[in-house]
Amino acid sequence: ADRSASSACVPCEAGQMVPSDNTGPCIACSGNTTDADRNPSTECVACAIGQQVPADGVGECEACAGNSTDHDSNPSTPCTTCAGGSEVPAGHVGLCTPCTGNYTDADRNASSPCVLCSAGQYTPSSHQGPCEPCTGNTTDADMVPSTPCSLCLAGTTVPASHNGPCQPCLGNSTDHDFDPSTPCEECGSGSTVPGDHRGPCISCSGTATDADGNPMTACVTCQAGQYTPSSHVGPCENCTGSATDADGSPVTPCEICSAGNYTPASHTGPCQPCTGSTTDADSDPTTACVTCGDTEVTPESHIGACFNCTGNSTKSLTTGQCEVCAPGREVPTDHSGSCILCGGNTTDADSDASTPCFECPSGTQRPAGFFKVGPCIPCSGSTTDADGAAGTNCVPCGAGTQVPTNHIGPCEQCLGNSTDADSNAVTPCVECLAGSFRPASHIGPCTNCTGADTDDDASPSSECVTCQPGQYTPPSHVGSCIDCGGNSTDNDTNPVTPCVECQVGTSVPPGRSGSCIVCDGNSTDHDSNPSTPCSVCSAGLERPSSGIGPCMACEGNRTDTDGSPSTACVVCGAGTM
Repeated sequence: ADRSASSACVPCEAGQMVPSDNTGPCIACSGNTTDADRNPSTECVACAIGQQVPADGVGECEACAGNSTDHDSNPSTPCTTCAGGSEVPAGHVGLCTPCTGNYTDADRNASSPCVLCSAGQYTPSSHQGPCEPCTGNTTDADMVPSTPCSLCLAGTTVPASHNGPCQPCLGNSTDHDFDPSTPCEECGSGSTVPGDHRGPCISCSGTATDADGNPMTACVTCQAGQYTPSSHVGPCENCTGSATDADGSPVTPCEICSAGNYTPASHTGPCQPCTGSTTDADSDPTTACVTCGDTEVTPESHIGACFNCTGNSTKSLTTGQCEVCAPGREVPTDHSGSCILCGGNTTDADSDASTPCFECPSGTQRPAGFFKVGPCIPCSGSTTDADGAAGTNCVPCGAGTQVPTNHIGPCEQCLGNSTDADSNAVTPCVECLAGSFRPASHIGPCTNCTGADTDDDASPSSECVTCQPGQYTPPSHVGSCIDCGGNSTDNDTNPVTPCVECQVGTSVPPGRSGSCIVCDGNSTDHDSNPSTPCSVCSAGLERPSSGIGPCMACEGNRTDTDGSPSTACVVCGAGTM
């Protein structure tokens, strides 16, 4: 490199090339050139237009591809990336071309060409994204995609292709749903077009009619006394003859007044019916109704002459008609007014409303049911006339009571020591005696104190008391339990049997319940008294052989050789001690 034969050769690096005569410094690849094969011994390669030199000048030339372009036709500068809303020039050489006018970058990818929007569409303002169709209430009024879609207003309709100006609803047509996206609707006969052609066709309804059958003219309102055609097409029709506009509404047909009514002179208003006590005596609607007298009955149909009630019938104050009085009632004397109910203590004894109601005496009741029909029913068996009034039902006396003597008065409770022994109120209460127990509910037979039970307080109102072991039940089962005392015991632990006397040589058991305890083994009845426990003799003593008496000491030359008091003391012989 310093051209001196005395100096060593210098290796050139990647991105450089060796001078052609191998003398002088390494030559760096610069400008539009690159060390394409990373070999300094080969010459630098010049990159063509539409390419860029690698950033470090080492490696093959890089083509401007995809969204990039060689904007200045200079490979030494990097490729430029084209933004959305533009397109890459042909060959990727030259400046990015923006999408303008009716064109848009439909796929937001500069590598693909700008797309031309057609009539009926709208180019996005950013020229990025697909063409936007005019939809709904909008149209391409000037058929130029670069201008926004126009909004059609109510009273117009959008062209079928959304291409062209909004079309107004004219003549008999209207924008019936205030929605320009739907076609205008033609109004037919029986309706009228709104003044501004906006909104649904206005039907001639109610009292109105399309008198001339032309939707461009207003509906005509029919007046009272007239009838609107059912189709609401054609002129109003007048009510004539015996007909009237009954409800004052021309919507409904004229009504023909029938017998029992008369027609208003103006033919306006409902037919006037003969009501209350009036009747159409001659069946002619053009004549006035006739009023029936207080005791006369108006025909139910209000057609025909007035008449009087007879027999079991009476003129009802509510209906004005003859009403047959049913059993359980009586007819008013003048056959006018409501049937009289057999109330209080009375009944319709003979089922004949023409006879007076019968008064039931005490001790009876009226027949069942709201309407009292039939003879008075005596209280019998277990029932009684509790309040002495026949107007109320006989009351059944329940268990624990008895029926009063004449079946008049309230049920009598079994009280005190008495009980309803057979649970039958017909029979008198039974008095329980001492030695028995009356049921707490006063219902059921007296329960005798038996076995170990006794009536300790001689009162049947309290329960029998059970005598315990160590006691003896009184034979009459009346009185307190008798304790086994002194030398006696309840030897079989059964209070029903008498206490047993223990003999001398035995001891009364604890609690005086059980057999007498024999003093045996080492024990003795030391005091000849069975009421005290047997005494146990200790070693060195001798128990009396009869088991009665105190323990005896082995004295003199006698000794307790086996330490058992149950055996006799032994006499020691000569030569012993």
